[in-house]
Amino acid sequence: MAWLVPYTASYLVCLVTESERLTPFSNSHPSALVRRKSAGALIVLMVILWLGLLLQATAEGATLSSIAGPECLIRNWIGERACPGCGLTRASSLVLHGEFSTAMAVNAGGFFLVGVAVFWSLIHSVILIRGQRSAALVGWLTVGRHVLLFGVILGWVLRSV
Repeated sequence: MAWLVPYTASYLVCLVTESERLTPFSNSHPSALVRRKSAGALIVLMVILWLGLLLQATAEGATLSSIAGPECLIRNWIGERACPGCGLTRASSLVLHGEFSTAMAVNAGGFFLVGVAVFWSLIHSVILIRGQRSAALVGWLTVGRHVLLFGVILGWVLRSV
């Protein structure tokens, strides 16, 4: 179930920013609408990073204010190596806390998740300041989605080897 976190976050960012399917070359929307959507995406991304910092993670599990997270059904039924997202939340929190070797052992995709979240935050900050979405910025948001998917798959492959 942990694999749902990055996809849900990605979906929320897409939902907030593309509810009216802005095309890369669409400049017909008022800047207030574009700023509002980027502000919403930025809030979602900052909350995700903030929660990652609050999470107390180890290689075995994670807690938030002494509340344990839910167990992954795929991990319980098939095993940790069968789930591409197992350990992704823990690894992301460990990356944010600077425990890189433990994060790498848990799931290498955590580095990609944190990197993409920071990258998207910077892009949405630029969009928020400018008040418009350029084709280049939309392209970079798309590249971020592909990098995130690649990172999750790479983390899964590295854990399986």
